[in-house]
Amino acid sequence: MVDVIPGTNNRAIREVIDGLERFTPIISFGGASLEKQEQIEALLGQSVSLLTLIGLNYFLATGADALWYDPSDFSTLFQDADGTIPVTAVEQPVGLMLGKDKGLVRGPELVFIANWNKYNTSNGTISTSGETITVTSTNGSFGAIQDIAASGPKLLEVSFNINSMLTGGQNITVYEVGGFTVPLAPAITAAIGKQKFVVNGSNGVRLYIRSPDTGQSVSVSDFSVREIPGTHAYQETSTARPILKQDEYGRYYLQPDGTDDQYLLSKPIDLNSGLIGWAGSTPTKSGALLAAGASSGYLSGSTSGWSRDNGGTIPVGLAGKARQSVLAITNGTTNTQFKDSVSGTASVTALSTGLGAIDTLLKNPIDSRFYGLIARAGPSTPAEQALVLRYLDSLLGEVSP
Repeated sequence: MVDVIPGTNNRAIREVIDGLERFTPIISFGGASLEKQEQIEALLGQSVSLLTLIGLNYFLATGADALWYDPSDFSTLFQDADGTIPVTAVEQPVGLMLGKDKGLVRGPELVFIANWNKYNTSNGTISTSGETITVTSTNGSFGAIQDIAASGPKLLEVSFNINSMLTGGQNITVYEVGGFTVPLAPAITAAIGKQKFVVNGSNGVRLYIRSPDTGQSVSVSDFSVREIPGTHAYQETSTARPILKQDEYGRYYLQPDGTDDQYLLSKPIDLNSGLIGWAGSTPTKSGALLAAGASSGYLSGSTSGWSRDNGGTIPVGLAGKARQSVLAITNGTTNTQFKDSVSGTASVTALSTGLGAIDTLLKNPIDSRFYGLIARAGPSTPAEQALVLRYLDSLLGEVSP
């Protein structure tokens, strides 16, 4: 039974063993009142999700390749693929979903105040003070540039503060490195204050602060470019973006339209051997949760349930349910094992090869509700599999029997 340790305010489990009282402390926070300790106990009772998140972070960090998407985390959702318009409410499209597999901890700074160079060198001046750069035209079009070399697939967060900018031709634009022909995000014009967006930095980036008219200046401070580690999902076409919705239990999910909605991944991931888990509903239109290009991919869905689509033939998999967390466990050679938190392990089926370059999420025309996904390359233990299922079930709130 729960009791109070004599002479203290600390609550504990009280047991009588061989005639002796033994107390196992629940909470020991000095002189905290019983009321405060009861509040802490209530919080601890809700801390399973926190412990699960800690476990997931460790689980994903130990794999070379991983995916983690959670539509209930609004900090990872943007309406556009450039990450300039945050998702703030249901019924908004989701054009970019940041992957949480690397913790969303930004990488080191890639922009340095000393690295700005003149473009059209005879047409103006660059002056710096602390982290502020001022670009002034003295003879027509002039600008300051800074190049960041390519170093593999990555998503970059770009931010800066505009202190002064006139209307007209003044702008700040991010291009692919080496020229001014491939803008990676819309140009920022006639703006004041904090700006932040994301760009695909796979081919390197060129930062360009332009002041085209004689006698005019642009002042910018705290220019920053940092990598957002992880594998991110995006959709450039505005009409092909799933919509954020909320169900009858208050849980958030993405709803693809069952026609052309789907996402591309910021880099391919090899899941020939690994674990893939997701929370969703049985689709009414056949499609795949994950795919490598035009292949059918992992966790092919149909009205009958979920399976591994093996060269166009759907073997026996896991029966579909209205609200379901599904795991597919692969070993890279011959088998795919399916399980969910209610039915347990399902049949083991043949695994085809050539799925080492997964690059598509929610491959159309699938129309399942998408509550979240966890995937990691490499082997997994039964305890880790149970951890993933527990997390996915928490996203659903209510699981179908």
